[in-house]
Amino acid sequence: KPAQPTARRNTMLAQQNGRKRQQGNTILAPCLRRRTSVASPARNAARSRAISTARPSIAELKTVVVNLQRRHDHMEGCRQRLLSVCPQLPFERVDATDGRQAEIPLEEVTTSWNTARNVEFQKQRAIRKGWNDLETYQVRQLELSPGERGCASSHVRAWRHCLEQAKGTDQPLLVP
Repeated sequence: KPAQPTARRNTMLAQQNGRKRQQGNTILAPCLRRRTSVASPARNAARSRAISTARPSIAELKTVVVNLQRRHDHMEGCRQRLLSVCPQLPFERVDATDGRQAEIPLEEVTTSWNTARNVEFQKQRAIRKGWNDLETYQVRQLELSPGERGCASSHVRAWRHCLEQAKGTDQPLLVP
């Protein structure tokens, strides 16, 4: 199991132990301080520092939802789920590329893809899990359907939109 980032793990441990004290945007977790030798004051000071949890509020995040113009029902369902789970999260709709109707340039999205990388990872997973089906994973060259090309184009456009919106800031931007 991969280790969680230290600050997050320490915060979770502090919450589990019920010894969390909150001061502004900082969580102090005294139960996480380790005993160190007297000869290492720098290490002792570093370990006893407060764990910073300063994050932008959810209302400050800019969120985009990629949606086909002809699928108002999908957008409405997404809107309802976002409002029920996270009502303070602002979001905006970005038009998806309809691969059945739009002409998508080859420079933006290819017409086929090769499964070699997928096969490599599938085989590693099969070995790790003890599956006996390695011969079923074959490298193939697959043609992308117009819908798949439209989906890929939509995500390329969404990331470009995100870069435009970020305007050189460090502000996080979600692309669901």
